[in-house]
Amino acid sequence: MSFEFTITCAISSQKWDVELISNTLFDAGCDDATVFTGLRGTIGLTFDRVSDSAEMAISSAIEDVKSAYPEAEILEVKPDLVSLTYIAEMLGQSRQNIRKLTKFPPPIITGSNPLWHLYQVIRWYENRGSKPFHVGLSAVTKAAWNYNFMLEKNRLQQY
Repeated sequence: MSFEFTITCAISSQKWDVELISNTLFDAGCDDATVFTGLRGTIGLTFDRVSDSAEMAISSAIEDVKSAYPEAEILEVKPDLVSLTYIAEMLGQSRQNIRKLTKFPPPIITGSNPLWHLYQVIRWYENRGSKPFHVGLSAVTKAAWNYNFMLEKNRLQQY
């Protein structure tokens, strides 16, 4: 099965040459990823990886990144946290309709721009008898959520 996900990481490359970084990652096994840049020192890789499970797909992608750049710090695996706008578009409804739904999962981050774990939204949607999402999307959102939880737990233990 093919799994689509994005890994964001920090790389402390002495020479910030995106083409060189992309080629190094490609040679390390990230030939199924599109590389993009954000803040200086931060890159994202959007993978379309074939694997037996979402967990294995994400783990092998991280291993490939680490083989190219052992000092790379994995910052986040996506899809995980999503906005109300993203949810509304995904479900084909307006944001106003989403707000009116009963037993909708509470946001994990509140405020003027609340965020939800996409896996929780998918599970809620499917549990209410709606058409299931693609199995790969459900699996990769659960794996991303679990991996991000582990990352955050490790960060908390450092301080």
